[in-house]
Amino acid sequence: MLDEQWQQHIAGTAAHWCEMAKESVREAAAEHARPSAVFKPRLSIDGDQWCALYGENLQDGVAGFGDSPADAMWDFDRAWGAKLPARQAKSKADEVLRAHGFPELRAG
Repeated sequence: MLDEQWQQHIAGTAAHWCEMAKESVREAAAEHARPSAVFKPRLSIDGDQWCALYGENLQDGVAGFGDSPADAMWDFDRAWGAKLPARQAKSKADEVLRAHGFPELRAG
């Protein structure tokens, strides 16, 4: 029979390996949740770089570029979370407001 010290050691080792397995599952789940894994952009070569493109073209879609397919996918993930420039969003909002008869808003 094992003494108490060995039982604690075995229990601690088992708990450690359970935590390691849990962390591995978390990492795998995070990889599968990346935008590039979920939306599966099309990979192509554009000049001297790889391009990961989701959408019909660069103007209307989301793209990432890199020296390798993996780099292009990581850049795609970054681009997926990027917001449109505020100036474009504001001009579209101003356009909608003016179309409905609201006066133009001026900063100041």
